[in-house]
Amino acid sequence: MQDQDVVGKVVEISIECANGLGSLAAGDVLSKDIVIGDHEWTVLCCPRGAPPPGAGAGEFLSVQFVNRTNASNALVHFLVIVLGRAAAGAGAPPTVFCSSTQGFEEYPSQGPVPRKFSSFAMGAGNSARCYVRTRDLVDMCGVCGHITVTCGVTVLRHNLTPVPESTYLADIQDLREKNLFGEPDVKFAFGGDGGDGDDGSKKFSLHRRVLSARSPVLKAQLEGSMAEGSMAVIRPGNHISVSTFVALVVYLYHDRLPKASECRGYSVELFRQLLAAADWYGIERLKLLCARKLWDDYMSVHTVCKTLWYARTYNCQKLRKACEEYIAAPQNKLFAFSEEFHWLRTNATDLFDEIHAMYSRV
Repeated sequence: MQDQDVVGKVVEISIECANGLGSLAAGDVLSKDIVIGDHEWTVLCCPRGAPPPGAGAGEFLSVQFVNRTNASNALVHFLVIVLGRAAAGAGAPPTVFCSSTQGFEEYPSQGPVPRKFSSFAMGAGNSARCYVRTRDLVDMCGVCGHITVTCGVTVLRHNLTPVPESTYLADIQDLREKNLFGEPDVKFAFGGDGGDGDDGSKKFSLHRRVLSARSPVLKAQLEGSMAEGSMAVIRPGNHISVSTFVALVVYLYHDRLPKASECRGYSVELFRQLLAAADWYGIERLKLLCARKLWDDYMSVHTVCKTLWYARTYNCQKLRKACEEYIAAPQNKLFAFSEEFHWLRTNATDLFDEIHAMYSRV
């Protein structure tokens, strides 16, 4: 049984209505972004309704949720709330008009398909659901010259494997409190003479105390033959790329996976290589984060074979089992026509034969 976690966020969109909605036309949009981990949503609010040919075009408040990423394998709940004016009578509470999905919906795995509330259904309390036209919004919901629309997204993610709680504070806090980072005293060099040059060489100046606190392998290396004294120079082996090393440094210093803006080649291949680097340097939590990323955002019939190879090669058993179960599912048999399946024929013949036998049983 896969573990789950629930994350959510809300934003408020304020619609100025001191002089009514006359300055807005059908299709005019107010927008806010919601970022939840790897999910990036844009909320589009049309106070005078969606433009034709949308349902209720120009008549009803329209709210659309558009996912700007390809995050998949998640259940999503959408919620829109408009706070109405208080009912007559001293101390009476305001009316709450609400529209939401019924429970969690499976988010499409193919592409950024928008979820829409094109005709905004407003239900007051436990009463029957009703529709309120935009011409009535100011009278019913205008408070101090504004209508406030609260929009929320909640994501229930099916996780491949539980990721342990972060040990970042325990690893780093003592160094930070005592200001012991000091000046960089370790240099990681790629290509050339280790300098930043026209030949593509690159160097990173880092802190041995941070590296030792975060990676047992680096700790053994830096406290052994490279004990403190002069500037240690390390040339990473295992064919680690500069982009992968940047992603590794982001985790070591910030305790998270990199963002797309921080690494070149942000793709399934980057996170496969980062998983390998996490195994090399003995950073188990980073390996599990990469496994979750590969499963949540990149798993498909086009990627499962090579991801299985990485999971098997770099000792990620949960991801390996999940890939094998994915391949064994009849609805995923198109993996046998992918480029990566044929990549295995040349690069991992034993795994190719194993998967081919599995495919024959599907």
